[in-house]
Amino acid sequence: MDSESENGAAESKGPTSRRLEERLRRLPKAVPWGVAGLLVVMAVAVAVRLFRLGTVPANLTADESGFFMTGWHILEGTGPGLFGFDGSPSPNLCNYLIAGTMKVFGAGIVGGRMTPVVLSLGTLVVFFLLARQWLSYLASSLAALLLATNVWFLHFSRTTWSNMNSGLFAVGGALMLTLAIRKGRWYYYVGAGAFAALGLYGYFSGRLVIFLLLSYLPFALLLNRGRRRQILQGYAIMVFTCFILFLPQIRSTIDNWDTFNKRPDAVLIFNQQIPYLGESDMGRIVMRQIVWAARAFLLIDDGGVMAHGLMSRYNPPGHALLDPFVRCLFFLGLAGAAWKWRQTALWWVMFLGPVATIQVFSSFTPDGARGLIVAPFMFLFVGQGIDLLLHAGRRMSARIRWANVGVAAVLCGTAALFAGADVREYFDWIGTPEAVAARRPAVTLEQFPLWQSLEREAAREGPLVFDFPRWCSVRDANGGTADSAAEGLCNAFAGGQNPVCTDASTKTPAERDAQRLSDIDKLSGALKEYRDRHGLFPYTAGNAQPLCGSPQSDAGCKLDEFLQPLPRAPLSGRGCYEYWYASDGQSFVLYAALETKEVVGGQCPSVPQRFSGVERLYCLSGP
Repeated sequence: MDSESENGAAESKGPTSRRLEERLRRLPKAVPWGVAGLLVVMAVAVAVRLFRLGTVPANLTADESGFFMTGWHILEGTGPGLFGFDGSPSPNLCNYLIAGTMKVFGAGIVGGRMTPVVLSLGTLVVFFLLARQWLSYLASSLAALLLATNVWFLHFSRTTWSNMNSGLFAVGGALMLTLAIRKGRWYYYVGAGAFAALGLYGYFSGRLVIFLLLSYLPFALLLNRGRRRQILQGYAIMVFTCFILFLPQIRSTIDNWDTFNKRPDAVLIFNQQIPYLGESDMGRIVMRQIVWAARAFLLIDDGGVMAHGLMSRYNPPGHALLDPFVRCLFFLGLAGAAWKWRQTALWWVMFLGPVATIQVFSSFTPDGARGLIVAPFMFLFVGQGIDLLLHAGRRMSARIRWANVGVAAVLCGTAALFAGADVREYFDWIGTPEAVAARRPAVTLEQFPLWQSLEREAAREGPLVFDFPRWCSVRDANGGTADSAAEGLCNAFAGGQNPVCTDASTKTPAERDAQRLSDIDKLSGALKEYRDRHGLFPYTAGNAQPLCGSPQSDAGCKLDEFLQPLPRAPLSGRGCYEYWYASDGQSFVLYAALETKEVVGGQCPSVPQRFSGVERLYCLSGP
């Protein structure tokens, strides 16, 4: 009798309950809810990118200023041609996009920064479509939300730089190739070739896109044995499309081969001065590069490796590329993707390829700017981790009522919580004095209107020339230095041309040299104190710059924390500074031009080009 009553009760409420549970089970895969989830993600992404876009970050780095200058010249009709090169130097196509957003949204800061905003939003849409090829709508939406609000990705989404295009072109190529292989349609291979060609036109890490897609060919043939001929034909279409679309740039690339490869050559680890970061054996240098790349991009280390190189510009101090919640999902997703490698092999190629090449074989890595190409693929693994948890919830629901709903609700709530925390952390960090200082040399918001007027005038007068000293000297001749802001800008970007200064004092040359040696010794002590407190020396990317010619730009100005006042001789003209400083963060070199004789023990490890004509150059290196 008890058994019959239980059966009756189950039958009386069973159909309704089963229908509800069935609808909830299908919810993560339902198209309307998936579209709604994407729309919510895009609304959040747009909001956090447009919020205070004109004032945050509070200055324009030297890289950003170059893109603004090129954009203004294009608007004035004096910029490089569509298939020319910008000051990076990279193909000029992205600068035309920057000029386009300037024309639509205004030629100021907001107009320039709208380019990375648009590129990042496009990346999110394409990322969602790629994730949906293997993951549920809910997992794809949550992964897109976490990518949209990630501090590292968000920062470059608001920075006038061409590197955001590398992620879009890479994830777009991966989506097209995935669809091409799954559906066997030739036009998807054309799409993959188009994204690969755009990669060649874009930020230099985007040049890898075509090679990454080609690297997947052995996996495609292995996993689709019955369609090998079709895939080989498709790949031929992809390569041909890439070639045809890049053809207009090929002539200028061949004619300017050194220019095309100037940036990659400059950062190639094998072209760096030895010792590099205190190490002289190239094998050990490469091994250390591998360890650092693995710590940053695979182990998601938030330790000292993230303070190396330029990472202090791109992430808060001590902050890993992923927050703790996303990091756990990433590790879970890596395990799941390894188990499902047949489905995720392309993800692995697109993720590990740039890490194993760019991060290992370029200098001063880990580097978030060069590594941005892998960000979407890291979050594909995050999506895989979310999907595994959702699947576990569905399996648990067979024994625990509503377990699937509970797991989904917890994931949604936790993702929203950490997304909000990441956005808040970004805005809290980017406004700090440390973040502003790390972005130097830079144009401040206060200086921007004057600098914009000067450079737009230069754009109207002639073609683009990245020669700040020349332009500043023109302004000097016309009384342009009467404005202190103009003087500060010229000092910030001229970088100094004459390392030998004439001291206006009445001391003898020998007495002035003695004072220089004493000052250098004090500066060395201040540098070591700075490193003991902050972990690294003030960073100049290894380039020699005036010790503190301009508080807005020169890293040596940071030493006023330990040495006040900083030693500075009276200037005899623009670009004339008493002391010069260079550092890769781990070591430093101080330079001074002496008037009398060389001092024993002051040999330079290398002599920068600007000092090639200095007869008596004294150097002190450390640690």
